[in-house]
Amino acid sequence: MNQYQCFGMLMSYYETEKAIIPLEDLEKGASSTELVQGLYLFIHYLNGKYKSVNIDSSSYVGE
Repeated sequence: MNQYQCFGMLMSYYETEKAIIPLEDLEKGASSTELVQGLYLFIHYLNGKYKSVNIDSSSYVGE
């Protein structure tokens, strides 16, 4: 799982369950680096303040 898959899992769970996915479930599929990067993207998603988030020379462009 990469940081974008982790972000996607967080976002999908939040949108369907209206809750934050339990950390134990995330840890089963992501390394700590991917988890931190995915959480970083998710925080920006929740804040609604991102336009472009750069992580390790790759970028995620917000809507």
